[in-house]
Amino acid sequence: MASYIQLALRKDKLNKKGTLPLYFRIIKNRKSTTIATGIRIEERFWDDQRG
Repeated sequence: MASYIQLALRKDKLNKKGTLPLYFRIIKNRKSTTIATGIRIEERFWDDQRG
C-alpha cells in the first residue's frame, strides 16, 4: 500500500495572462486524485526535473 504526493503543473490549463495552475497529485493504492493549490505561475519558473 504505497502513497505518493507530488506537485504538478497543469500545462493544459493556460490562461490569458500566461500562467498555469499548480496541483497536488495524490496517489494511493493506484488511484490518483488532484487537488488545486490556488497558485498560478508562469511555465518558465517551473522545473520539471525537481518539481
